[in-house]
Amino acid sequence: MQAFRFGGYIPPLGPAPGPATTRVNGVVVCRGVTYAFMGFEARWTTGGWRVIDVPAVDEPAHGTASSRPNRSAAAVPLAAALPPSGSGPLDDLAPYQPQTTCSPPAKPGVVGFQRIVLASFPNTPSFGISRACSVGGRSEHKEGRAWDWGVAATDPRGRGAAGAVLRWLFRAEPTGRRWAMVRRLGVMYIIYNRRIWASYRAEEGWRPYVGTNPHTDHIHFSFSWAGARKQTSYWDGTPVRYASPT
Repeated sequence: MQAFRFGGYIPPLGPAPGPATTRVNGVVVCRGVTYAFMGFEARWTTGGWRVIDVPAVDEPAHGTASSRPNRSAAAVPLAAALPPSGSGPLDDLAPYQPQTTCSPPAKPGVVGFQRIVLASFPNTPSFGISRACSVGGRSEHKEGRAWDWGVAATDPRGRGAAGAVLRWLFRAEPTGRRWAMVRRLGVMYIIYNRRIWASYRAEEGWRPYVGTNPHTDHIHFSFSWAGARKQTSYWDGTPVRYASPT
């Protein structure tokens, strides 16, 4: 394998690749600068490398405990049932649609999802949807289509609330197709407690998350544009079809 000075391999991330390497990760950097520009994972399949962005590798940490709302997931139990997955045709799993524009106002599908979750767990904190375009690196928060729910993995009640929502999102619908609510809501990826699950790599399940923020104090949800705009079957009854259905 060729040696790359820029973009192919950054030593702290893992062992140097060799002739038999089939999986690598790294950071693309720009000549003349010292900060990371984009993280990536690459896998050798059928004679070529498949390169995938690692989303939000430099998501900033949230405020200290003293600056956050004093609301604990341990304080209030489940207050309302999460809605059923419904029936009828399911949406395709969302492809990866990274942030490319600056449009921070919260999008209606993300606000709707936030309201569903907080209605069931009313005293759990929200860490917000929108983020200024000048803060951190690439993130769907800057397009108003990501939400951070403040359920800490170190708190048993918070972890329990997160688990309930994840089971609800991943549960199969009656015909056996998995990830029913993920599909119907247009969830694109989820990061929690040092792991990431992505709709565009759904069969791989939860994978280690290599970003600088371990997401142990909150769970991050990013949405496709269809999900963010309320253009999925949960909101308007019409299942989304992408160019390459999954």
